[in-house]
Amino acid sequence: MPKLQASCTVRSMKAMDTEEDEKKNAIRIQLWEACLMAFESFFRGCPDKMDKYAADMVELFMAGMRYDPNFVSSEDGADLEEMELEEEWGDDGAEGEGGGWGEEGGDGGGWGDDEDGGAGLVDETDLSWKIRQQATMCMAAFITTKKAVLKETYPKSETKDKYCDVIAEFLEERLGERDETVRIKVLEALKLMVRESAIFEPAANKVSMFGLPPLVRQKSWKLPHAKRVCTKVLSRFKGASVQIRSSLFDLLQQLCITLQIQPGMFMFNETLEPTLEGMNSTDMDLQARALDFLHTIASVSKDPKQFRSHIGKLVKAVGAAAESKDRIKLHALKAAGSLAYCIDQKDQKTASGLFRVVFRAMKLRDVDDEVKRGGLAAIAQVLTRLGPILEMHNEVLPVIMERLRNSSTQLSALQSLCALAESGTVKLKTELKAVVDTLTKFMRSMTTKEVKYEAARTLTAVVRLNPGTVKAIGPKLLKEAVAHISDTDTHLCSLVLSLVGSIVESKDAKVVNSQIPRVLDKMLTFAKSPLVDSQALTALVNCFKKVSTSVAAFSSLQRELEDLVDEKMPSHNVAVVAKCIAAMAIEADARTRKKFIQKSLGDLKSSKTPHQKQLALLALGGIGSVVDLSEHQGLDKFIFDSFSSSSPTIR
Repeated sequence: MPKLQASCTVRSMKAMDTEEDEKKNAIRIQLWEACLMAFESFFRGCPDKMDKYAADMVELFMAGMRYDPNFVSSEDGADLEEMELEEEWGDDGAEGEGGGWGEEGGDGGGWGDDEDGGAGLVDETDLSWKIRQQATMCMAAFITTKKAVLKETYPKSETKDKYCDVIAEFLEERLGERDETVRIKVLEALKLMVRESAIFEPAANKVSMFGLPPLVRQKSWKLPHAKRVCTKVLSRFKGASVQIRSSLFDLLQQLCITLQIQPGMFMFNETLEPTLEGMNSTDMDLQARALDFLHTIASVSKDPKQFRSHIGKLVKAVGAAAESKDRIKLHALKAAGSLAYCIDQKDQKTASGLFRVVFRAMKLRDVDDEVKRGGLAAIAQVLTRLGPILEMHNEVLPVIMERLRNSSTQLSALQSLCALAESGTVKLKTELKAVVDTLTKFMRSMTTKEVKYEAARTLTAVVRLNPGTVKAIGPKLLKEAVAHISDTDTHLCSLVLSLVGSIVESKDAKVVNSQIPRVLDKMLTFAKSPLVDSQALTALVNCFKKVSTSVAAFSSLQRELEDLVDEKMPSHNVAVVAKCIAAMAIEADARTRKKFIQKSLGDLKSSKTPHQKQLALLALGGIGSVVDLSEHQGLDKFIFDSFSSSSPTIR
């Protein structure tokens, strides 16, 4: 390491006057670049062994990122010789005398201090950009591999700042790098730094106004001067090349995601103008980046007030992009779906315009399947949010039904149909029979598991939002459901049990009475399965609870469940049966519940077998977690006495 560090010095790279010296200079640059490449490999290949070199490496990388011997300051025209560091970077205790680029107190003026980036190149054969590029890549490797070190104090900071703060501010200062290739690397490194600085509170804390998922990333640190970073990034759009603007959009996108839990920190309104310019660009890559950025800020904001002044232009630009090639269509549809949440629900004109854009793209047949899937997802978002103020939205259902016949778009079509059914936006009565026939066919055919799961969810949503349809479709659905109540696929079983529960709690549940015995037999068999997991158990308990309050009596179901328990039944299944009985008892009337509690107390008193006593204890515990049982005298005594039982299951 010391030998490699010694080859990465500013002193050894002083400008040469003769051609022979220029050749030597090129060789030294190649050597410096090779050493930096070695450092990057060390950090990526064996980061644990680089901890003791962290401070020296950061200082060395910053020196390399500053190295630009042909830069002339636009302010004072100072020659490089006056600004060069006289000490070698990487040695302990080394301090620059002249003030580096962007350093406080330096006279040279960093790239971040000058909007125009100085006077520019004075030598077309200058190779120093290679050093700056490789040093930036090394800094990026340090950021990604030394996350724990980033939160430690930087020993060479006079103000005792942390590594993360020092590096973040340095990268911010380097945003004005004059070489485009290097500047893109600086933007990528800053993006990595922003991503590592994301703060997400633990699940126990109150969820923020943006509904962030808890504990998405490890809690880290707050990005210093976040608003200033946004301002500087936005200022770099003017006159920038397509490649630079694409990188700026990537950085802004990460800033938006990171700062979404700090209301007011991200400048939504200021970003919309460059976004519009990017969406109207003729460069497809820049268009895609701008549309992805719009998708992100619309998803994060979901506030019509922040988009009010630009919403018309944004919808128009998204519409134009949706008429472009398939690659851009997909990005445009994603942006359109998110933009639906940023339109005022009273603005019918704009809502109709966005709906026409998405629906026109959704109907296309001669496009990639990925675009078709994007159209289905977007139309679901638009109708879920804006359906009440839209007209002609019932034309969507025939297109979705057509997409259901295509195996590559089945899952997306089902997800859209489920979202629309849950929102109640689209009336399904006209296509109800076709929808039910198609979905039940999916559940019994050799389709993928995901399609079966989504079909079950969609049928449940249809029944819940249209309870009047049970009379027409209930018997057929229960007949199909029986085949899936088993431990062959417990996830599908839990979804089907939710469907059964939705059917039997309907006011027209009497029409399915003939199917209930077969369903109950399957449910009782499933309760004995050793494969009942938590999700399936919750669905089974809820289903028994709904059946007991609608189409079957509590006393009969209680007896059937108790008959399942014998000395061979595992404790796990005894607990399953007890949970089902307790849930039904809680929903039963007070008289029936009291009668069952007295029976359970009798089971504890009498010389019943251990498994029956275990069932009684678990059932009483389940009831007591919801209902006050203090009126039943002696209950606590029986429970405490159970700790002295010779049976480990009772204890």
